[in-house]
Amino acid sequence: MWKTLSDTLDIGAQTISLMGRPATRGTSDTRHLGLLSWYLPPHTNAGVFRPASWLRHSPAAGWRVTAVGGRVPASEQSLGAELLAQVGADNRLIEITPSGREPAWRLTPDIDGGFVNAVDMAQTLVDAVRDDPPVAIVATGPPFSTFVAGYLASKRLGRPLVLDYRDEWSECPFDFVSKGRDNRTWEVRCLQHAAAVIYTTESLRQHAIASFPEVGLAHKVTVLPNGTELDDFAPAESPAASLVSQPFTLVHVGALAGHTPPGPLLSALDEGFASGRLARDALAVQFIGRRSKEAEAALAAAGCQHGITLIDQVPKREAIARMQAASALLLIADPRLSRYMPSKLFDYVAARRPVLVYGHDGEASRVVEQLGIGVRCSPEKGSAGLARALDRLRALPMTQHEAAVREWLDGHRRGPLAARFFSIVETMAGR
Repeated sequence: MWKTLSDTLDIGAQTISLMGRPATRGTSDTRHLGLLSWYLPPHTNAGVFRPASWLRHSPAAGWRVTAVGGRVPASEQSLGAELLAQVGADNRLIEITPSGREPAWRLTPDIDGGFVNAVDMAQTLVDAVRDDPPVAIVATGPPFSTFVAGYLASKRLGRPLVLDYRDEWSECPFDFVSKGRDNRTWEVRCLQHAAAVIYTTESLRQHAIASFPEVGLAHKVTVLPNGTELDDFAPAESPAASLVSQPFTLVHVGALAGHTPPGPLLSALDEGFASGRLARDALAVQFIGRRSKEAEAALAAAGCQHGITLIDQVPKREAIARMQAASALLLIADPRLSRYMPSKLFDYVAARRPVLVYGHDGEASRVVEQLGIGVRCSPEKGSAGLARALDRLRALPMTQHEAAVREWLDGHRRGPLAARFFSIVETMAGR
């Protein structure tokens, strides 16, 4: 009880201090950025690639970055080594050390990622740059404790704040963002304080403007899409050669979690093999990456296990090689993902392989269909629809769409997108 009381008072006092009068020494370097992201190299969570691209391309843009992130599990150190090696030499990465404080939950804001983590992250950045202040602070989430950390650090350092939404916060339809009772209150507070707000798709931008009328987002919100590192892709063999290989190999790269449930596809595969619509020896499915307990259970219960290979997460270059060796690539499109464009889509396009969008219409399926590089299959069409979609993928004339693919990829290179990101920060900081 006394420890809880002590921790509560400690967190309260630290929060008040962070929100007090700005306290910095030294002259602000107009090309020094403070970055708050729970996922920094060598993390391998999908959320790492956007901030990692800023760290990788900051030298070309003339910036240096002091970044604070969460502790990297030992199991990810080697998997993410290549990402860590790409971080600019002048950049500084700092891991927060969990404090172990446990304040009274009724007296502490209940937010995604934890309020204590937000306070610790903010204090870590403030202490790191007090004598070397950045021109601005960028927070990217989820988890969205980073946004609260950015808010507190911005207050304490007297520097403008940029919020970068890789996903949504209180409007998120998925369980990877916790539904804390104070999420919306703190989201509104952060949005009102922010000098600029970035979303990854136009659908997300429009939804945010409509969802937060009290903020008046229209004047400070912009879209900066995700992208891909084209230099990481070796020239692929002719797509035509892979399409005639047996068996036809359908590959999903990335996590299987609540927003990418494999159940509907597994049901269609079970039905297709049982009915003969799908030939057992002519189709192989690979799932590469992390799997939630729910996904593991669905895979274990599936009757089509003979045609499925499970591969744990691999380093990025190996993942790229596996994409390029596939007959086709699988993107699971849950209806709640309609506003989103998964980061794997950009790598899928760069891999020059046909894409099966299994699920519902949205930002991702529209890109695939506009580029002519894949097929969308609705789960409601069952195994017959899946069989037709696979037949169309086998016959897809990929080379006919190369010009459109090349143009689209040129607009989604991580390097130029990072340059746009730093330009947004610089323009905002100069206001």
